[in-house]
Amino acid sequence: MRRIRSAVLLFILFLDAFPWVPSWWFSILRWLLAYSL
Repeated sequence: MRRIRSAVLLFILFLDAFPWVPSWWFSILRWLLAYSL
């Protein structure tokens, strides 16, 4: 479970480096993070 959590955090940081990622992506990822954490 910790591996998945760290992978998701790294994935979010990776996406955060790209400005072309739509904002709804982050709302979905935050929702998933809030649910999994």
